[in-house]
Amino acid sequence: MDDATRCEIEAAVELIEGGHMTELSDMLPEALASPPRVVLNPVYELLVDETVISVYGQWRTLDAEGRPLASDFNLIDFSDAARYLMLLDIEEEGWSYRYRYYGAGIAERAGFDLTGKSTWEVPTSPEIAIFFNACYRLAWVAQQPLHSQHVAPPAVTVASWTRLILPLFDADRKEVIRFLVANIPGPWRRPE
Repeated sequence: MDDATRCEIEAAVELIEGGHMTELSDMLPEALASPPRVVLNPVYELLVDETVISVYGQWRTLDAEGRPLASDFNLIDFSDAARYLMLLDIEEEGWSYRYRYYGAGIAERAGFDLTGKSTWEVPTSPEIAIFFNACYRLAWVAQQPLHSQHVAPPAVTVASWTRLILPLFDADRKEVIRFLVANIPGPWRRPE
């Protein structure tokens, strides 16, 4: 990854951390049709999507301290939600991520399957890759869950996406080595 891309990710992370969502959507107009909602360490009781609530609840049972081991995670335990789950491996010291698993429900709605591909290979726009990678980067550095909702640009067939990023840790619980992500598509729409 080049220095310019890292700088873009860092700038997006700073905007998210500062709550500057209008500026973020101005920075990434091809990715965000309006200011997104991004919350680090979301309050469980304030989540509204049933699948997100279920996945978050199951993740929390893996470790009372919120630091579940990647080795303790089994996709079968999350089978009710598996269609809308992704597993991502962390690469390049938290600057890039690779889809180990990409749920069939996500692939159907998005129109592509990213299993085995990098987050930089999302076939929509480079700006959406910046947004996704900034969210993953913030969750990786903070070692906390991150919840986001964003309206997709008009050229995309899904009107919006709700995402919950949940860290999975190494054996010492010191480093996030994988993410479990619930990725819920909003309503279908005809692209413009």
